[in-house]
Amino acid sequence: MTVWIKPSPTTGSRRKPPAGLQFHMISLLLLSGGIDSTYTLAKLLNDTDDEVLVHHIHLVTNSGRHEPEAEACKNIVEFCQSHYRPFSYTQSAIDRRRFVSHGYDLLSAGFEAGVVSSSYFLATSNIVDRWFVGLATDDPVPRFRMKHAQDCCEYNCQEGNAPMLTLFQPVSLQTQIDYMPAKLYNMTWSCRSPEKQGEKQSDKQGEKQEGGFATCGACAPCVRRASTRRSKKPRLSKAELEVGVVPWTRILRQAGPHAVHYKD
Repeated sequence: MTVWIKPSPTTGSRRKPPAGLQFHMISLLLLSGGIDSTYTLAKLLNDTDDEVLVHHIHLVTNSGRHEPEAEACKNIVEFCQSHYRPFSYTQSAIDRRRFVSHGYDLLSAGFEAGVVSSSYFLATSNIVDRWFVGLATDDPVPRFRMKHAQDCCEYNCQEGNAPMLTLFQPVSLQTQIDYMPAKLYNMTWSCRSPEKQGEKQSDKQGEKQEGGFATCGACAPCVRRASTRRSKKPRLSKAELEVGVVPWTRILRQAGPHAVHYKD
């Protein structure tokens, strides 16, 4: 039978945890390659005993953002697997290059979370308990969109129980940046309208190689990123280091009727 997730080495039907670690839950993270989701991945691996599944959606549009995002995710996954602990990593693609409207990333994440969770259940007979996206205090999200994202996951989870959309209690973007190792932070990508660089000449063999991407500096994520800089010697408070996880419904009750929006 073809499955989207290849079962990991198992004890019974569940992957054997690393020495000294007992899995508490199975958590799925939708990794975009940006600061918020990379911070969430580091928190899951460093601060929980969950079995972690990571999934990246190649959101293919005419902007070309999917290329630097894919490269960022590749580097982030390799770094986290070698510096934290092993986890499963899968990918899928949604191609919208022929459309003017590209929809909402969060809702696409909800649909794919349902597919990944259902596939994991069919492959391992285990249910994914919760799915994560990244969110900072300066990132307002309409309350109905969080609910719609959870609905998308539930509607698209064909087998097993749909996981609950869950977030780490949001902290400021600056706190997220300071929590991550500098090398990991430098791997992240935020720009939604990257500028393709021209061909560059290889120093060794004289062959033309495709250039990379430069940030536009004008889109909202670029402006947001430019407003912060990683501290040379980050000193996070105990409260910043020990933020807990909460279901999206609790966040909405705390945030009020209109948006998921926090103030420190």
